[in-house]
Amino acid sequence: MIKIHEKGVFALSVSSLDENRHLTPRTTSAQAMQEYLRLFTSLLAQEGISKDSILFDEISEGCTQIALRPPLQEFERLASSLRMLGEIPFKKILNCLKQNGHRATLLDTQGVVRELIPDTVENFCYEVYQEDVFRGRLVQIGGKGKKNVSLTLADDDGSATVSLMVESKELAQKLAMNLYRFMECKGGGILRFHPDDFEWKPVGDKFCIYDFELLDEVNDAVYEDWLSRFRAVDSEWRYIADPIAKLESIREG
Repeated sequence: MIKIHEKGVFALSVSSLDENRHLTPRTTSAQAMQEYLRLFTSLLAQEGISKDSILFDEISEGCTQIALRPPLQEFERLASSLRMLGEIPFKKILNCLKQNGHRATLLDTQGVVRELIPDTVENFCYEVYQEDVFRGRLVQIGGKGKKNVSLTLADDDGSATVSLMVESKELAQKLAMNLYRFMECKGGGILRFHPDDFEWKPVGDKFCIYDFELLDEVNDAVYEDWLSRFRAVDSEWRYIADPIAKLESIREG
């Protein structure tokens, strides 16, 4: 790690998790270097700072230290903001570091802003049994060769899906009559915590739906509009996939 003496510069000092391996720019893959540059730029591009306004400064020896220069008039505000950020904005850099077996230190002229050390424990997961509600459009029900009946719910744009099981064939038949309808499915089973995105998600073959309710398409549009405005508020709640379900779980303890 190299100290920064010039004001207006942030640096990402990357080193190996293996203490016996010395990382330098010449021993860092070009692909990893490209990804660190992209993610580091995205981290600094916040609160009105465009990516195009962030300039490359240098790559230093001693480890692999990437230095970037945001607009000088934004430096103090950005330095303060980075020190106040929670874990979620750094998760993509942490994932990249983990994939490459690296760790990093984020620096500015005042010193260390944050140590970025990825979780190296393999197969890290927590599971709980819990009842929950999932909303989406029914895009698939059943499948060849499956003993149990499965279903798949998707967002309207198809960007996210969730796979669940159905409690009975009778319920599966009712669901099949409403293919491509927007609905709310109630069930219970195993939820697994995913550290990559800090979310609890159902384990498909261990979470069973026992009831469903069709939702009006207009209500869906209203909900999506509310959700977009809710996520526009600058808080960590903007990263919660289903804020209503989260609020319900907090209320229930």
